[in-house]
Amino acid sequence: MAVALLLCAPAYAGEQKLPVTDVVFPDGFRVRAELAVTGTEQELGLQFRTELAKDAGMLFVGGSETRRIFWMLNTVIALDMVFIGDDHAVTRVHENVPAADLSVSVQNPARRAGLARYVLEVPAGTAKAHGLKKGDKLKFDLSALNSTKPDTAAK
Repeated sequence: MAVALLLCAPAYAGEQKLPVTDVVFPDGFRVRAELAVTGTEQELGLQFRTELAKDAGMLFVGGSETRRIFWMLNTVIALDMVFIGDDHAVTRVHENVPAADLSVSVQNPARRAGLARYVLEVPAGTAKAHGLKKGDKLKFDLSALNSTKPDTAAK
């Protein structure tokens, strides 16, 4: 089953055409982030992607700040997960969250949680490389979502 899913993954993962925005770290580093807003977009997230450019990521947009739990189901690249509050301040950084193992019949994917309205997923090592920490303010503009109402569902 896992092999079949992985073989189908590029077409499945590539079907999402999401709006993008730049997320700017305090040191000036820019992440070109796809915006996941709907429950479906957030559920799929970065599943089945086999690579992610060092300046790429996904920003999950929630309707309000709350405790959010994210998991690495079918996510085959290690990630940093940055939990971000209403004010765009980092509330928690989970570094090097391990990738899922698709070679086993039953996955036990890594899970991480934190208080957030937004969650940014970037390649593992990005947060450390740029000194990102709790309290840091990130800059991003969500005007690309003018016609989309954020979904309150968490991944």
